[in-house]
Amino acid sequence: MSSELLLVEKKGNTCTLTLNRPEKRNALSPDLLADLYETLDALAKDDHLRTLILRGSGEKAFCSGYDIAPFLPG
Repeated sequence: MSSELLLVEKKGNTCTLTLNRPEKRNALSPDLLADLYETLDALAKDDHLRTLILRGSGEKAFCSGYDIAPFLPG
């Protein structure tokens, strides 16, 4: 459920998800979106979870949007 792109930390009835691509200002990628979907789907089935915190790693941005670099020529 957790990968290097999405960090998952559970404490009691709180879960913190951290987008972990600080070098890209936490821009979304297909792999990160897949990890996020799988993780949220699993967490939705957790009856003990009451709080979900979504944050970005690094100090520059929460999430800069979708990473379009792979679609650019060159």
